[in-house]
Amino acid sequence: MRKFFLFILLSIVPALSFGQLKNGYEIDITISDLQDSTVYLAYHLGDKQFIKDTIKLDRAGHGIIRGQETLPQGIYMIVLPGRKYFELLVSANQHFSLSCAF
Repeated sequence: MRKFFLFILLSIVPALSFGQLKNGYEIDITISDLQDSTVYLAYHLGDKQFIKDTIKLDRAGHGIIRGQETLPQGIYMIVLPGRKYFELLVSANQHFSLSCAF
């Protein structure tokens, strides 16, 4: 009986640890047709926009924006070269990927 409880305990602990939210944020971005370019993660505050993070996309148009602290939930922008941008909604789950064409 003791072995059975030990088995159950050892089975439940890893399952519970995988279900927890990760700290910080990690946004995996792929923008086809936009190679070797710098893009920005920005946000609105009133009528102004502020840059939160910057990344350089590689030859495949891929980059990862990550940080140690979670972002305040809300609407953010990915700012592309040529003053083009698109907005995205950041909620509690801040580990996700997105892809688009330029």
